[in-house]
Amino acid sequence: QRITIPINFWFGPVNLWAQRTTIEGMTVYLLNSGNPQIFVEPYGAHIKGDERAYERTILEFIESVLLSQGSLELLMRMNKRPGIIHTHDHHTALVTRMMRTIYAEYFEQIGNVFTVHNIGYQGQYPAQFAGALDPRLRPQDLIVDGALNLMSAVPLTAAEQPAGRGHFANAVSPTNAEEIRGGDRSVDQMFGRMGKGFTGILNGISYQVWNPATDQYIKANYDIREGFEKVLAAKAINKADLLEAVSEEGDLAGFAKQPLRK
Repeated sequence: QRITIPINFWFGPVNLWAQRTTIEGMTVYLLNSGNPQIFVEPYGAHIKGDERAYERTILEFIESVLLSQGSLELLMRMNKRPGIIHTHDHHTALVTRMMRTIYAEYFEQIGNVFTVHNIGYQGQYPAQFAGALDPRLRPQDLIVDGALNLMSAVPLTAAEQPAGRGHFANAVSPTNAEEIRGGDRSVDQMFGRMGKGFTGILNGISYQVWNPATDQYIKANYDIREGFEKVLAAKAINKADLLEAVSEEGDLAGFAKQPLRK
């Protein structure tokens, strides 16, 4: 199933396609673009010595905007109104602002939770990039310390709502939240001013699902109670098994011959 979402950018309209799939009973929508340059490379604009660093910075910025706006456009076109929209890191930080500006009428009764995974990477771009954003976002307000800062959209937008209504942000642990509150960067302090609207929720895993002692999908099982040396030996076996499965070209062709973790 495909839904075309036209979005205008400075180099002309960009068409996004929404494709639907089901993973373990959960419906997942993926956005793709007809532009061969978009959504084809991983993030990594600031790799030292990368001759294409500036180009990759532009693409990263464009992809972040398209992901944010395309997701909201898709919800509207499907006439879906979730109770909460949960977004993560600077790649989707503009969702928060778009929900209260461009699409304010549709999302008026919908809350937003934003999770900070990496406060060190706030989505900072040259200030002139603000000119590519929809003026209804008031992009000049997102210029922090001389640079366009996408993550600033979250605490800024929350501060504009009565008592921060409808907005909540969290870090990946209470300790991490306190570190951010006490940070010396401007956006760190903006999150700190959210008060009770910003806290830390400790990440966790299922010890039953992700238990190396019983995991049937790894070649060598291990348990820390058997001693550190046995753990290291098992990990070395598992690493060698993974490297054997991954070809020199970097694909996962080798995995076709063995069961994958669901």
